[in-house]
Amino acid sequence: MSADSILCLPQELTDTVIDELSDDIPALKSCALAARTFVAPTRRHIFKKIELTPPKGESSSPCQRFLELLTEGPHIVPLIEELCIVLAGTSCDVDYYDHSPGTRRPTPETSGHWMVEAAGAMALILSRLAYLTRISLVENGFVYGQRLKWNDMGQPLQSALEGVFSSPRLQAVRLRGIYFHSATQLFSLFSESTSIEEISLARVGFTSSTRFDESDPRPWRCPQLRALVLASDHLTFDSMWGYLLDGQNDLANLASLTLVVENIMMPQSMEVIAYYMPRAKCRVQTLRIRCGESLGGAKFPQSIFNPNLRFIHLSAPYLETLSSFFKSVSEESPALETITFENSATKFRPCSYTPLQDSFTAQALVHLPSLKAVEVRYMSWPASTEFAPPFSKWADWVRKSFPSLVERNLLHVVECRIPDRGLGHSFE
Repeated sequence: MSADSILCLPQELTDTVIDELSDDIPALKSCALAARTFVAPTRRHIFKKIELTPPKGESSSPCQRFLELLTEGPHIVPLIEELCIVLAGTSCDVDYYDHSPGTRRPTPETSGHWMVEAAGAMALILSRLAYLTRISLVENGFVYGQRLKWNDMGQPLQSALEGVFSSPRLQAVRLRGIYFHSATQLFSLFSESTSIEEISLARVGFTSSTRFDESDPRPWRCPQLRALVLASDHLTFDSMWGYLLDGQNDLANLASLTLVVENIMMPQSMEVIAYYMPRAKCRVQTLRIRCGESLGGAKFPQSIFNPNLRFIHLSAPYLETLSSFFKSVSEESPALETITFENSATKFRPCSYTPLQDSFTAQALVHLPSLKAVEVRYMSWPASTEFAPPFSKWADWVRKSFPSLVERNLLHVVECRIPDRGLGHSFE
């Protein structure tokens, strides 16, 4: 008896079962071979997200193989909603904020150049993927050598990417590890975008010291933009942040803002945020901030405490940063419901409790009438266990540091075990 005659299940039930396996590609492939009724729902998940990685050794170009697949099976084109192009590294899911001991893996200097060599095939691929809703071009790991430059891609590939960025279907763009001539060139790529809701820009560099070009199309508008991630180091934040958050652009609908400043100490980070937040003219509901290595007595700027703010997510090495946050609250923030703080297991040091310190926390709670939870996360990963205190001891230190939160049942301490990615794994 055939599998099809045995599996006489309603299609809706079959689809529900397959949906539960949406993240398990090997299981989906096995199901596709089990019965014809499984083919359509499994194919929808298998081809929903496509990832193109650099070629390994002398193997053929992944772009050429994928182009041949699209040519032989045009019926899969409508199924492809997300495309991730890995410029360097092995997977788009590897987080580049990996500063944990022993995890720096040099990338060959040729990594990233495969995009230039495969530009023709890539341009043809992009011209066929008319149903994309998300696209990523990401560099993973620490690249020693020349990164990919936008101007090196060639006109056919540039035009194909610009066509994707301006597509009325596209909802999200993620760029990491690409050099542009200037901020003007970068943001002009989205000048025709009408549907993009999410933009993530990380480790973006500029070959020109000039922030704006004479052909600058400002004011830059992305009318549907709801979530923005700006991750940079001290060399690029002025060009990138200064272009986008100086008040001349339309960010009225922005609801979620993530600001990451790498390789810069906490006081300087706060100065940057204090300067740009009031100028951005956006009243975000979710604010996520990841800062540098040293606290140095920095305070959080009052401009982050807008009336619409509901969730704030902080990431910093030391617990004193959370104390500094409460000490900075001096105005009413009526909508703030949740404060999340990520603390690196390898960077933790006890926060010395004093009644004066806790009085700042208690006083801050008066200005936060809607606060429901303060979640402090112990971020650990396999390589961190040798250098970190046990979770139970860490949790006890945290509770002793914030008795006012414990008394009000607001404090939640959570252990987050993650792969070998390091602190900041969730900030992109």
